[in-house]
Amino acid sequence: MSIRTLRLLVGIFFLGASAFLWARHWLAPEWATRYDPLRLNLGAAFALVFGLLNVARWYMSWSQQRWATTAVRYPLQPDPSLVRPQLRPELDFQRASSAVPSPEPSPIEQKQPAAEPTRQAPPIDPTAPCT
Repeated sequence: MSIRTLRLLVGIFFLGASAFLWARHWLAPEWATRYDPLRLNLGAAFALVFGLLNVARWYMSWSQQRWATTAVRYPLQPDPSLVRPQLRPELDFQRASSAVPSPEPSPIEQKQPAAEPTRQAPPIDPTAPCT
């Protein structure tokens, strides 16, 4: 458990104890008559002060930790504030190929002879029996 959690729990405990000591006449009247009321009222006041002090310390550490955190980008994620240049349309491979104009072939590509047609195997019939 962190110290922040402990501060909150101790603060809640002291505030609960203070509330019980202030309301002892309604919650446990036979118990309240056995003890000195001045000491119980003084204990309730101290419990209230200690409870408020611990809750205030918890709130200060909680708000400081919340203020100190910064947004962190995970690796390989683009920066959303970065201004990106326009892409060249001939290098944009995500668009449909019909929308991109095909570049003219280079002189080297034009001089190469056409490749010989390759022989293809006949199609296989999956319903034919194996022999």
